[in-house]
Amino acid sequence: MADKIITYPTALQINDATTSNFSANENFVVLDCVDRLLEQGYPADCIELEKRWKLGHTGKSGKADVCVHDRAGDMYLIIECKTWGNEYRYYDAQLEKDGGQLFSYWQQETKTRWLCLYTAGIEKNTPVYEGRVINVSLPEYKTASTVSERYHVWHERLHAASLDATAIYGEGVEAYKIDEQPFTKQELREFTPESKGEFILNFEEILRHNSISDKENAFNRLVALFICKIVDELTKSDKDILDFQVRYSDTYELLMDRLQLLYKEGMSQFLEEDIYYLDLNYPHDFAAQYRGKDRHRLIQDLQNTIRRLKFFSNGDFSFKDVHNDRLFRENGAILFEMVRLMQNWKMVYPSRHQILGDLFETLLSTGFKQDEGQFFTPTPITRFIWDSIPPSMLENGDGYPKIIDFACGAGHFLNEGVALLDELHPSENNDWCAKKVYGVEKDDRLARVSKVSMLMNGVLASHIINGDGLAEHPDVKDGTYDIVVSNPPYSVTGFKQYLPSQIRNRLSLAQNIRDTGKEIEVLFIQRAEELLRPDGVCMLILPTSLLSNTDTVSVETRKFLLSRFRLHAIVNLGNKTFQDTGTPTSIFFMRKRHSPPKQHETAWDTVDQAFTGGPDVWEGQTEFKHYLEYRNISSDAIRAVLEGKEGWWLEADELIPRELHDSDQKNRVRDEIIAEQRNAFYYYLLCRDTKVVFVQAPSVVKEQEAFLGYKWSSSRSNKGLSELGENSVLDGYEFRAPVGTVAYLIRKSFQPDFTGEGLTLPKYTKVLELMDMVDLSSGDLVLNGEEPIRVNWKHSTVTLGEMCPTAPIGFTPSRRNTRFFVGTNQWASIKDIKNAIQKRRAYLGRTSETISDEAVEGKAGKALPKDTLVMSFKLTIGACAFTSADETYTNEAIIGLNPSGPLYDRLENPDEAKNLDKNYLYCLIASKALPLVPTGTKKIGKTLNKKTLYNTEIPYPDEKTRISIVSQCLNTDRSWKKSVADVRRIIVTELAGAAEYERVTKLMKEQHII
Repeated sequence: MADKIITYPTALQINDATTSNFSANENFVVLDCVDRLLEQGYPADCIELEKRWKLGHTGKSGKADVCVHDRAGDMYLIIECKTWGNEYRYYDAQLEKDGGQLFSYWQQETKTRWLCLYTAGIEKNTPVYEGRVINVSLPEYKTASTVSERYHVWHERLHAASLDATAIYGEGVEAYKIDEQPFTKQELREFTPESKGEFILNFEEILRHNSISDKENAFNRLVALFICKIVDELTKSDKDILDFQVRYSDTYELLMDRLQLLYKEGMSQFLEEDIYYLDLNYPHDFAAQYRGKDRHRLIQDLQNTIRRLKFFSNGDFSFKDVHNDRLFRENGAILFEMVRLMQNWKMVYPSRHQILGDLFETLLSTGFKQDEGQFFTPTPITRFIWDSIPPSMLENGDGYPKIIDFACGAGHFLNEGVALLDELHPSENNDWCAKKVYGVEKDDRLARVSKVSMLMNGVLASHIINGDGLAEHPDVKDGTYDIVVSNPPYSVTGFKQYLPSQIRNRLSLAQNIRDTGKEIEVLFIQRAEELLRPDGVCMLILPTSLLSNTDTVSVETRKFLLSRFRLHAIVNLGNKTFQDTGTPTSIFFMRKRHSPPKQHETAWDTVDQAFTGGPDVWEGQTEFKHYLEYRNISSDAIRAVLEGKEGWWLEADELIPRELHDSDQKNRVRDEIIAEQRNAFYYYLLCRDTKVVFVQAPSVVKEQEAFLGYKWSSSRSNKGLSELGENSVLDGYEFRAPVGTVAYLIRKSFQPDFTGEGLTLPKYTKVLELMDMVDLSSGDLVLNGEEPIRVNWKHSTVTLGEMCPTAPIGFTPSRRNTRFFVGTNQWASIKDIKNAIQKRRAYLGRTSETISDEAVEGKAGKALPKDTLVMSFKLTIGACAFTSADETYTNEAIIGLNPSGPLYDRLENPDEAKNLDKNYLYCLIASKALPLVPTGTKKIGKTLNKKTLYNTEIPYPDEKTRISIVSQCLNTDRSWKKSVADVRRIIVTELAGAAEYERVTKLMKEQHII
């Protein structure tokens, strides 16, 4: 030590003393390397230091730090040593770039079998070593003769076959047997984020340099290899030697034989499919069975075997079509590369492994062509859907809910559900899945993918059925599932032509679909209802068009959905949710209605009682009275229709959509009205008292990415879905359903007393009354998530009900009594208001019809005093004028507005304030500065229900501002000083700001209000 000299065994050949002293840190790495070689059993006389060659035509020389010769004197191993850390990383990068020094040395010693870049150091007081080991004796190098050609073969074809330094120095590795000692299960490495990207790049590189353009076939072959790898890991103990590896002595046939046996075991164990396997020893074993006169039986058995080989072999590991010996060798070389790519990595974990799952997802998205109507659900969406279920609903008698995805694709929903349940109920081996987790998938390739995906996520026992999700299966029992979750196929043109008759006859919604139709998704809604137990949870991704399309299929599907399920939330997704489709889709969160009794049947009983029992019955029926009030339908009108006496139409004009001419037409219209009202009352009973979370994703791409929490990347090293790494609008990133996310709000919506009040609503989200979403005024039952446009007023507001608490609604006397319409009492209709507007008058003047004193008996509260502001809230919404006569009556489509009540009682001059506010209201309503959005579109017409009307918010600035607005807009005779459009601009800009005026104007145009 004092001389700082390193003394090596005398038998070891040292060409110069450069590395035999303490002058450079690299010398200690050489010492460590030689010491380890000697410990492994390499003879000292076969080790050479500082061997020198002339490199290329430049005359420059190069020296290898350590060389190892075999007993015949040929070069076996060349080692280049570098110091720990930056120097090693630099030369490793050079090796990656062009082969570096090692490939130049190999060019001089062409019989070399192994190259190694080596480093050693001290970490935390412990000796450590690292290195990269390359086998340069493989047959792929035979056609390469220069440094660049050899480097090209390694980098593009055999890069994945590189080993680490344990291949030389590992425990149990004998001298001269690098990579000959097969590795065991305990030596497998876990995936890291870096290794995931490297794996994908190497996989794609193997495909590229082997000219494999059919990526879908390559992915299918890769799935077969995953099955082999998984079954190998599952059936081996930690110290067992794995079969899934390329061994030093392997031929293509030997490796293929081991893989075929593993595949047979895996397909039988996991998918209950029999794979025909023929052992390599078959000829010998086959012939040994026969003696003497058994020749005929031998021929029969041999014919049967040949038949199986001819017809039952699909080339499960054929990355290329193999039909001759040359192609077999080419495919064998590819198979070697693929197995080397996979063999060192651990694929089976006791629970979900996120990086491995992401790897498989990326391979799936790039290698599997998604057919018509078939789109894989991104993991953040599946996580959001599961996170939206209250944990209390994820329990059953034994702690786990029974789950099914009847179009499970690649198993995304099932894996995510298991991961969530593992967090709630930790399990060592997920054995509970054997009785609780079911998936059905029609595509046999995807069924295998789904099973492999679940195995890679720690689910060893589950039911993945290769079959039609719409069909009945012996292992799938109707009415027993707690949760149905799926992204079923949709928009598959002409599917019905190939739908088995058993399914057509069983699923009633199929009757609405034409043979050339494509609405396959609606059948999955009905199938979900069959599978669920009462109160079971259903979460489906469906086309958004299902909410509003008015074709027969969509209408009947909405009827089925509303009658069989209780709706909790609808999330309308944007066009960046899925990678391969821009079709608008929505997530429906529902629960199957409670039974017995079946609510969709008992509701009809209530309808029948109301419509057939006569006035004495329905007048005492609270539900029907509330229905009529909600729809603003007078009891006189509905009584006239139901009784159907002569002249019924005279009393029911509010329900009649058009002028009637003859008795046949009157009868048809009466039948239509009764059918419409029965239908509307039925869905009123089912939809009332229900709050729905409604979410509309933004359309701007950046906003969508923040909404979703991910984006799609086309980067070669990180292709596919890329999570943003932070909470999204939908869900949390590190924690499930944090407060303020959509998932948290939907969880709350499953509570029986949910109202949405007191909760912070996430962006793009609102809580609506289901009754306000469903259009009862037509038979289409359109589900509309658009709320009345809300202006962000700068000032405080009061409701219309607070400003005009006694606002009376008019009536129509019975037209069967002709005396009622011969009198002197003014009786206004919408026609009269329209006439005033057309003549640019603020006052009604004389009404087109008058009614008698007899007609107004008992209607004292309906008489409107002179100068009352009247407004229409049916058919034509928001038309208004002032009454001219001392007393004016109106029909039931008009409301009278006279400011009064507590709002004014405390004022010093209440009458002046009331008059001011009457004019102020007129300016707001007549100019449409106050958006009034009705419901209804078809036969009954548009309407504002009383609740919505009374809750309308009125901006209420100080008196000075209100006076200013009125003076800018109205002359003393209440005629307009400016155009109506200018009046609207003045009011909204003054009370809400210019930007808000622009926003509201845009929305009103979109909704055809202006």
